[in-house]
Amino acid sequence: MLRRKLALSRLLDEPDLTALRKRIGDRRNTGKACVVVCDGPGCSVAGSQEVGAAFQEAIDRDRLSDTVEVRLTGCLGLCEAGPVVLVLPEGTFYQHVSPSDVNDILSNAVDGGGPVERLLYVDPASGRRVQYQKDISFYRHQERRLLERNVDVRPGRIEDYIAVGGYSALAKALTRMTSEEVVEEVSRSQLRGRGGAGFPTGVKWGLCRGSPGDEKYIICNADEGDPGAFMDRALLEATPIPSSKGC
Repeated sequence: MLRRKLALSRLLDEPDLTALRKRIGDRRNTGKACVVVCDGPGCSVAGSQEVGAAFQEAIDRDRLSDTVEVRLTGCLGLCEAGPVVLVLPEGTFYQHVSPSDVNDILSNAVDGGGPVERLLYVDPASGRRVQYQKDISFYRHQERRLLERNVDVRPGRIEDYIAVGGYSALAKALTRMTSEEVVEEVSRSQLRGRGGAGFPTGVKWGLCRGSPGDEKYIICNADEGDPGAFMDRALLEATPIPSSKGC
C-alpha cells in the first residue's frame, strides 16, 4: 500500500516529505531483529540472492515474521568474505554464508543463543574469531560517510532511503534556496569530481547556470572506468542524493 501511494502521489513541499518520512519510519521501527544480507557485486556473485531467499523462506515457514525480518542491501564491504550477513541490533557479523547456514543464524537471532562460531570472521593477525562488526579490523578504522546508510537501504526501495533522511537536502534546495545560494553552498563545501581530475563541483554548476538557455540538465555519469570496479554503484545504492547530514 505504501509503495503504491508513493508511486501515485507527488510531494509538494518539505512538510510533505517530513510527514512521509515519519509514516515510513513508524512502519520500519518494529523492534524486530533484522538479518542484513549484503547484495553488493562481490556478495551477489558469491550467492547472496540465494541466501536472502533462503532467509525469507525460513522466516515464512517458521512463522517468524513478527520477530525477525531480512533485508538485502548494497555493499557492506569486506567483499572477499561474501556473502556477508549482519544481524541487528547486536551487530553480529557472519562471513561466507550459504543457504545451509540460515537455520543456525535464525536460531541465534530469534532465541538469543550464542553466535554461529564457524561463520565468524577470523582475525588474520591473531587467528581469533571476532563476533561483532565494529571489532573487525577492516571496519574498526573506517569512518563511513557516503556509504554509512548501506545497511539501512535496499536498492530499488525509495521508501528505505527516504526513511533515513534521503532527499532532505534536495527539498531544502528546491524550496528554501535560490539558485545562487545552491551554487554558493556547493562551492563552500569544496566538493570535487571523483573521476580523477578533481574538478570543483561548484565551478561546474556555476558555469552551467551561467550558460544560455532556460532549461538545464544534470547527467549522472556512473560508468566505471576500471574493470571489475563498482564504486559508483555502491554510492548510488546507498546515497543517490545527499541527505541534510551531507549538505
